[in-house]
Amino acid sequence: MFAARNKRVLIADEPGLGKTLQSIAAVVQSTGPGDSILVVAPKTAVLISWPAELRRWLVDVAPHDRIVTIGAGQEKIERLETTVEVLKFINDPGPHLGRQWVLLSPNYLRFKCAVDEDGHFIYEKGKKVPIPVREAIKPLLSVQWDAVIVDEAHLTLSGSTNDLKKQSAQSVGLTLLQTKPDALRIALSGTPFRGKHENLWGILHWLEPKKYRAYWKWTQQHFFQFVDPMSGTTVLSDIISEKALYEEVSDLMVRRTKGEVAKDLPPKFYGGTPHDPKKLPPPGLSPEQVAKWYYRENPIAVWLDMEPAQAKAYNEMVTSAMARIEGGTLMANGILAEMIRLKQFANSLGLLDEDLNFFPKLPSNKFNWIVQFLSERGIDGKGPGVSKVLIGSQFTRHIKLFEKELNNLKIPTFSLTGLTNDKDRTRMAEAFQSNSMAPFGLDGPAPDVFLLNMKAGGTAITLDAADDVVVLDRTFVHDEQEQFEDRAHRISRIHQVTVWDLISRGTIEEKALKAARKLNVSLKQVLDGERGVEFAVS
Repeated sequence: MFAARNKRVLIADEPGLGKTLQSIAAVVQSTGPGDSILVVAPKTAVLISWPAELRRWLVDVAPHDRIVTIGAGQEKIERLETTVEVLKFINDPGPHLGRQWVLLSPNYLRFKCAVDEDGHFIYEKGKKVPIPVREAIKPLLSVQWDAVIVDEAHLTLSGSTNDLKKQSAQSVGLTLLQTKPDALRIALSGTPFRGKHENLWGILHWLEPKKYRAYWKWTQQHFFQFVDPMSGTTVLSDIISEKALYEEVSDLMVRRTKGEVAKDLPPKFYGGTPHDPKKLPPPGLSPEQVAKWYYRENPIAVWLDMEPAQAKAYNEMVTSAMARIEGGTLMANGILAEMIRLKQFANSLGLLDEDLNFFPKLPSNKFNWIVQFLSERGIDGKGPGVSKVLIGSQFTRHIKLFEKELNNLKIPTFSLTGLTNDKDRTRMAEAFQSNSMAPFGLDGPAPDVFLLNMKAGGTAITLDAADDVVVLDRTFVHDEQEQFEDRAHRISRIHQVTVWDLISRGTIEEKALKAARKLNVSLKQVLDGERGVEFAVS
């Protein structure tokens, strides 16, 4: 009802609380036969979850609505033919028995705006000229949509600029979409900040472009700023007031936590030990305040010493931005490249192939810990264990290395990366959840271990059969890890989920963990704390 009444809304419920169903209900409440609704969602959601949810919920309340998917393995000519059918429906005066739901991934809305040789936008009939990027479908920009839903909006809309020249191609495309004056615009994301307060601007700008026109004017109201003496550019510092930001967006945002909806679902527990066991919280704090203090000031994680070969390569990279490893010398050109190499060495040693491409290899302090951890849960290659485990990394090559080494120990695994096709992704999820290889046409139990690239496997998949979530390495965006953790922690299964952050001592990972958790407390204060909700962080 909040969405149907307000029209332009961010549904920011935590993952797994039915944001899809809520947006469907808002559309059914606000639109009617003959209307066209555009749903922009990650590819897997377009293929699996959105069609399934629409068929499930519309069968009684809107049985004549039609569901059209653009993409989903179609060849170019098929996409064009489907688009023509969509446009025919829109241009047909009717009468119509039902609505039209058009599902597609953001890849088909990737555009840039044409500029002249001086960098100025080119206009035709008073509008910027869109240029399709790769397989983008330009006719979709000419439609006056009755509703647009952007699922996992943090992946496409979150950003800190309203300059179309600096936005991603997907964000530009979503900005160029046209909607009727009374149309619904719904953004769905349980982590709308994507790791930084200011990234909320992108979603606000898409929802209310007339109100949120000037990014820097908005930031002046909410953030401390300073001028970098080296570059002369304005830089944002800390947020001025979480309360002020929450009050501003409260008319646009509805938010519920799993704790509010399912009070019998235990909060996620972070396993391990404090970074400094001797450092204790101040006296007089409540249990919730103690948990927040540890989370922010003395984080609990699994603290591991690197193997000697790892430490040697890591230290060489720190001191000289290069490391001598098997196959040659690995160079890091630039600060970001060096940070990535340091994170990789904190995971394992590595080597260079004949084309000087980097590949991880053993020894690895984290792999050693994982083998012991799995053994304690009966996952030792001698048969099914007593529980299931998710293992996540931002590095696909580390996923593949650990999968190979676990398989060498006769421990069966599933793995999901950006290279996994949609059919296998679906079958692996079904097999893992049912603990049966039947989705593959095989007998026997499914593997107890599922390794995932956290970006590729962080959305549109439920893996709540797992009780433990192991994080090999943190991404640069904390919200991506939270999305990954919530593949297991969902209201669809009431159980205790324990998250194990593996951190190599004395490395870049220590600072990254502390900084991310401090920022996350502030982000959750805006989303939940200012509503009077006691948010759990450990």
